[in-house]
Amino acid sequence: MTTKEKADELVGKFELVERPFNKRSNLKIHMHKGHTVECALICVDEIIRNQKECDPSDQSYYYMGEQKYWQEVKEEINKLK
Repeated sequence: MTTKEKADELVGKFELVERPFNKRSNLKIHMHKGHTVECALICVDEIIRNQKECDPSDQSYYYMGEQKYWQEVKEEINKLK
């Protein structure tokens, strides 16, 4: 998945949040575009922070590629503001 597609996917996941309200119905919350972007940024920041907390001596190609990927996803999300 490209970084643009991942950014769109993450932001889209917050557009409509549905949670159980009672035994017969669900509560549906439609979030403002600005809020969806902020939520997606929080998620990506957590991913980046957690990767940095992994073994710092691990400088493998995969690890560095993941870091770059998530930084680029963050840049794409910021473009959606």
